[in-house]
Amino acid sequence: MSFIFTTNTPRKEKISDWVGTKQTTITHKKQNTDEWKDVYTNIKQMDQFYDATFYAWLKSEENVLVTSIYLHRIANEYPLERIINALEWLTADWRWESTSILVGHVTVDWCDDKGDLKRAKLLRHLTQQWATHYTATLLSTILMSCPYSDCINFKRERFLREFTKNWDFSKLSEFFMFLKSKANIDYKFKCIMLQEAARRDIVKDSTSPLDITKKPATKYIPSPSTSSTNDKKRITVI
Repeated sequence: MSFIFTTNTPRKEKISDWVGTKQTTITHKKQNTDEWKDVYTNIKQMDQFYDATFYAWLKSEENVLVTSIYLHRIANEYPLERIINALEWLTADWRWESTSILVGHVTVDWCDDKGDLKRAKLLRHLTQQWATHYTATLLSTILMSCPYSDCINFKRERFLREFTKNWDFSKLSEFFMFLKSKANIDYKFKCIMLQEAARRDIVKDSTSPLDITKKPATKYIPSPSTSSTNDKKRITVI
């Protein structure tokens, strides 16, 4: 299954070997260094070479558990850029539940600080075209699972900061609105992140050309001094 991440075409391996972690009988040929980005073409070439149906099998969500286990065995042999590229293709049009299973298995060994950042970057790319409530539902599931279900707050917060990196206030506030309470994200931390997002918006607006027809935007930010979601601080951004 390594052909998801690379353009190397097996010439002598058995069909049963395509799920292995090593490709010991591969012959290499010179190719465009960017050809690995075209996962669709690479899979179709495998179908043609083996007279098989790899494409249909991989894209079927019914096979997600088996696919996830196999990809976990080989994904870490490749840089994050290729993992993101392959999983973006694979999960296109998938339900969030299937994406959750796939990411959970592929990243199960990403338990250290570096792993948190890698997982966040991967999920950020996979969900960038999703509606916010689906993104929040997926992230809630991830945060309720290992390694975040029983970790210290800092680990969850570091992961969430990376995942929401450079989000504006509107997107972040909508995300928090849909994020489930079982995700166990501290209320004060949410307030701090919203305040930071509001400040980024102010800086961004101040560097943009002045539009005299634009009305001041009023943003409501929960105060970190209280745990009540109804107690909010009003900020007018011009």
